[in-house]
Amino acid sequence: FFNPKFGLFHMLNQNQAIYASFSVANKEPNRNDYVESTPISRPKHETLYDTEIGYKQNGEKLSLGINIYHMKYKNQLVLTGEINDVGANIRTNVKKSRRYGVEISNIINTQTIDISSSLSLSKNYVFDFNEYLYDYGSDFSEFNTIINKYKKTDISFSPNIIFNNSIIWSFKKPFSVSFKSKFVSKQYLDNTSNSTRLIDPFLINDLELNVNLNNNFFKNLYLKFSINNIFNETYSNN
Repeated sequence: FFNPKFGLFHMLNQNQAIYASFSVANKEPNRNDYVESTPISRPKHETLYDTEIGYKQNGEKLSLGINIYHMKYKNQLVLTGEINDVGANIRTNVKKSRRYGVEISNIINTQTIDISSSLSLSKNYVFDFNEYLYDYGSDFSEFNTIINKYKKTDISFSPNIIFNNSIIWSFKKPFSVSFKSKFVSKQYLDNTSNSTRLIDPFLINDLELNVNLNNNFFKNLYLKFSINNIFNETYSNN
């Protein structure tokens, strides 16, 4: 494959910069995509056209990054519910699918508290998607193929919001406490945007106590005590 990338990076001053890039990426189908297809349904390779523009600021107490992206897919391979003659799932090329959004990150440093956050807001769509269902009847002697057509629908396993946050409090040497949070919005299990087949949004929080014992003999020596999912949130992540 020929995968070119072109970019521009400009320093506004010592601490700020802007950039823009355009790149092309190609990916061949997996081995299973060939094995589980027929000679008349061989998949094509996927092509991605990625355009990004962004801004960065690096300071002693505050760092900030904003990245806007648009990902245009050609012949993306997705599951449609279709199966082959031995019952294996088939991934099929869809002509048009898109991912676009914004990624924001920041770091705040003070004498005792460090805060780092990242936020991803996105929309992820597949267009002109056909879902295949099979009605085998009561005796399984024959079946009917049902095709549901969707003009625009969400790409599976693609949450629109992902948020991570970490707060580290160095209250007294050599001790520090960190509180970490992660939020993921709902994501669908298939490409039909069916609300009965989705993973619910979840928010989990972790607490850590760190003891840094660096000395003349050990350059890096620390102890960490952690409680994961401290509020006992019940969730599924995949």
